Amino acid sequence: MVAERTQQASLVNLTHDTILVRDMSDVITYWNRGAQELYGWTAEEAIGKRAHELLRSVFPAPIEEIRAEMLRSGRWDGELEKTKADGTQVVVASRWSLRRDELGRPAAILETNNDISERERREQEIRILNEELGKRTAELETINKELAASAYSISHDLRAPLRHMAAFTELLKKIRPKF
Repeated sequence: MVAERTQQASLVNLTHDTILVRDMSDVITYWNRGAQELYGWTAEEAIGKRAHELLRSVFPAPIEEIRAEMLRSGRWDGELEKTKADGTQVVVASRWSLRRDELGRPAAILETNNDISERERREQEIRILNEELGKRTAELETINKELAASAYSISHDLRAPLRHMAAFTELLKKIRPKF
């Protein structure tokens, strides 16, 4: 059984996906190759450290609420901002699964992370482009209203002289001798 678990652990270590296990005190007990590739710390450097301190995790909600959700449902997923060994920031889609012991007590948390920094950057670019498009649309709507008002004004201003010319033409027709 030990040999089988060792083989399973070595297979999990082969993946490029980030996998880490931490105890209920947030201490890292397993750190795979994918975690090393993403974050830059070796397993020897990471194991035994508190995960959220090592990675300087920024949570979307208070950690107490996230822990309560995980304890209630046995899982949690969301986006987190973490810091790599070189100090750069990375945004990850993080999934946590709770493992309970034989008595049903929380024992460990399996955490997987996928780097979504590039996707987040593209989404931010799209938001900026949409804002610019909205501003340009508003500007064009204003310009169109001004053009419509100008066309109305020009048409109105031209109607009076045209009416006078038409009336004058009718008058000329009436007074002009017929041959």
